Amino acid sequence: MNPAPATAAQTSKGASTRCKLLERACGMAGRVGLEGVTIGELASTAGMSKSGVFAHFGSREDLVRQTWTGPPSSSSPR
Repeated sequence: MNPAPATAAQTSKGASTRCKLLERACGMAGRVGLEGVTIGELASTAGMSKSGVFAHFGSREDLVRQTWTGPPSSSSPR
């Protein structure tokens, strides 16, 4: 069974959450360096669970890459 497609509101909220996480990660990296940013601490500062962070970023490496390059454009594959 396939899940229902995301609504525009859900997509917008997801994008907003990703931006919030990237902003927090950048702020943390500015204080402790990217190597010092942990998913647990990021999740805690964002009021989320670690699994919530991983729902937006497949891995810590994906999160770190996107703090440098920004999120992929909607036209490029993930």
